[in-house]
Amino acid sequence: MDLLHRLTTTCHDATAVAKLRAEGLAPLAFHSLTNLPPVDPAIRQLLAHEHRRSARLNLSALADLHSLVPALAAAQVPVLLMKGAALATRLYPAPSLRPMRDLDLLVRPEHATLAHDVLIGLGYTPAAERRPGAQLAFGTERSYRRPGHLPVELHWHVLNLTSYQQLAPAAWFWQQAERIEIASAPAFVLRPTAQLLHLAAHLSLHHFEARGIWTHDIALLLSSWQIEPHLLQYAARQFALGPALLAADDATRAHWDIGLSPDLRQQIEGTIDWPARWRWALAAERWQPLRPLWNITAQPTLQQRLGAARAALLPNAEYLRAWHGDASQLDRWLTKTRRLLLS
Repeated sequence: MDLLHRLTTTCHDATAVAKLRAEGLAPLAFHSLTNLPPVDPAIRQLLAHEHRRSARLNLSALADLHSLVPALAAAQVPVLLMKGAALATRLYPAPSLRPMRDLDLLVRPEHATLAHDVLIGLGYTPAAERRPGAQLAFGTERSYRRPGHLPVELHWHVLNLTSYQQLAPAAWFWQQAERIEIASAPAFVLRPTAQLLHLAAHLSLHHFEARGIWTHDIALLLSSWQIEPHLLQYAARQFALGPALLAADDATRAHWDIGLSPDLRQQIEGTIDWPARWRWALAAERWQPLRPLWNITAQPTLQQRLGAARAALLPNAEYLRAWHGDASQLDRWLTKTRRLLLS
């Protein structure tokens, strides 16, 4: 019995529907009602509401893409759609079945500043940085908000851990992209094998949770698209992503009883050496509070390590207010720390 059946079997009240919503599976549950255990008419109405809500939000998101992609193309900024933005219309029978919380867009590192300017010109406001320029110098993404629109997550690398970025260059993922068109403007999406690699890394390395819709993405990809075994094996070895792939495969099997073939899984297991195990161990959830330290130490030069440490330890007041609310006490701590370091 897959995750959708397990959740709908006990779907007797609004709390159960809320759980489906949290897993991102409420629209799929409504779409699949004829193949699922019978549910109360009131529950059916709640699921129908969730489906309509997802359809409304996703139509708005697709409309945003019809303005974002041409604007970026006009600025000579190639854009690659990631996660829901890429999968909702290409992998799912209907866009409403794949809820989106935001729009994930990948640009090349050298185009990040140009893409930032385009988003500002379209009325988006960037999230506060720890220090001006810190995200571009030491990060891989930045969030943008615009009233009445889904947030935009602008990425310039598909992985957010510096130690993995050094092994998996962003250029490789661009080489594994194929062109599509949105509003007569060029855009890109990852081919199936690279898409699987990114979805597995996102699930296993970035969030530490096997959210239902994320494992469903992988299950649907494996059952609908052709994976290149040799390319996946090569990437798993070169980028030390074998453990992340296996963890994502385990979660997908647990939810949907679909996964990598036994032969391919065995090949992926064969790519995992001790350095890959060590990176995976340091990326575990229990070490999450130390991730800023890992990212600092993984910077390629001493100057960059010092810059990353300064941004992490001495965030400015704007950042503190944005992420911690009233920053008056934090401001005082920050001022004292600055004086101590500069004295």
